[in-house]
Amino acid sequence: MNIISKIKHIPIFLFIIYFLLSNRNLLDTLLIDIGHNSILKLIFFSLVTILFFFIYFLFFLIRNTYVRVSFGFFFLTSAFVSQFFFDISGNVININDIEIALLNKGSFIDLVLNYKKKFLINFMIFLFGFCLLIYGINDLKINSKKHYYFSLVFFTALLSISLNRGGFATQGLPSQLQVLIPLPLILFSENFEYSNNKVSFNSNKKQNNVILIIDESISFEYFVKAIESDTDLENFKHLKKFYSIHNCSAQAVFALMNGIKFQKNNIILRQSLWTLAKKADYKTFYFSAQEKPGKYQYLQTLKELSLIDEKFFFSNFKNKERDKILLKKLIEVTSREDNQFIVVIKNGSHFPYFDKFDLEKYNLKEDSDYKLIYTYSILENSINFLEELLKKLKKNSDLIYLSDHGQLLNKQKLSHCNSVNPEVEEWEIPLLYFKNNQNEPIEISSNLFLYDFIIKKMGFTNEVYTNKNNKLFYGNFNKRLNKQLKFRTLK
Repeated sequence: MNIISKIKHIPIFLFIIYFLLSNRNLLDTLLIDIGHNSILKLIFFSLVTILFFFIYFLFFLIRNTYVRVSFGFFFLTSAFVSQFFFDISGNVININDIEIALLNKGSFIDLVLNYKKKFLINFMIFLFGFCLLIYGINDLKINSKKHYYFSLVFFTALLSISLNRGGFATQGLPSQLQVLIPLPLILFSENFEYSNNKVSFNSNKKQNNVILIIDESISFEYFVKAIESDTDLENFKHLKKFYSIHNCSAQAVFALMNGIKFQKNNIILRQSLWTLAKKADYKTFYFSAQEKPGKYQYLQTLKELSLIDEKFFFSNFKNKERDKILLKKLIEVTSREDNQFIVVIKNGSHFPYFDKFDLEKYNLKEDSDYKLIYTYSILENSINFLEELLKKLKKNSDLIYLSDHGQLLNKQKLSHCNSVNPEVEEWEIPLLYFKNNQNEPIEISSNLFLYDFIIKKMGFTNEVYTNKNNKLFYGNFNKRLNKQLKFRTLK
């Protein structure tokens, strides 16, 4: 092959480089996130990726520069947004993320300033792809118009799948499609809306520190059993049986952090706790014993992430050590100064329960009664955690403790996150409130009121939400294309 032939093939090589750079997370998504759950889905999305690679390549072969750039620009933009979103959040973008981003488009400049390094990297990749698109690959010829007919069928099929899934099914797609496929649904199918209710702030009612601890998979029934095992009941004398908003972790945390309201069969979002914390001039902290750095799994929006001053992650430690190490760091941070808003995502007692604490301490084995193991897991990781924290926490904080969801200890069904006929135990959780390290009563009549209780501690007052029933949601927070939200009402 002579030098001229080599030069002609350079654009093809650069195209491959661009495709790989703009899909840096795709291999992990396919092999780990999808492959570990379903081989059939792995095969399907792998084929989609291969087919799209060749179809995308066709756009670079179009000889008319204006046509080539006009069509290709949408793919470039989708790739930029999708990969930038993943680099910040660790999540694959979906239709809900796109809608929330459009609702918060005014915060784009702040987002870029907070994540300027990641933005710059992805923007340079975008420019690289754009230059390739302008230059094109003119040394190859398109054999037939059949290529374009096939492309049309391919995109129609993907759009149909997205329509059927209400705008989801983006995980596993190349970044060039993750925004482009669900985006048309936004034009005629809104799912979320923001509340226009005003909140008033009174600095005299603002508490020094507000700490929100969200445990993992803690059943109210077994929390009580764990307390009865060997505990000072004074710290838990006002324990309240409460109900999570959702029976899945991510949706439950998202609903609480964004203060969802339910009106006219629609989800309404309020200002996030992070937003209000910054308005109240708190320094904000995020502790997570489950997520890897930059791999947020609780549906945090990009705007929220930009409002967190310091983040601490503990997933690199063994399961039974995570909450203990987190506790030490939490005590250290709270001892520094006042004026802090802290959110803690604990590792808690997620299934399998046996790897969450030292079994030998209680003469247990992995094959011991799983209900007994679960009870002692709560004792170790929740009860003892709170007691140790209260001993060392400065007496200048308001602390709210709850679990993301409950547990159904029935081997015939999932312990939580059932999307078909779930049981009420999946929502039953403990709720505790401590003021200056003393357990105080917390009078909340609905799980949708906890957000109001928290912002009151920040110094805000809000319009009172009148529906006093607990709403127990399950499945996706998604009602697009005439789909109905799944929930139960509990008085």
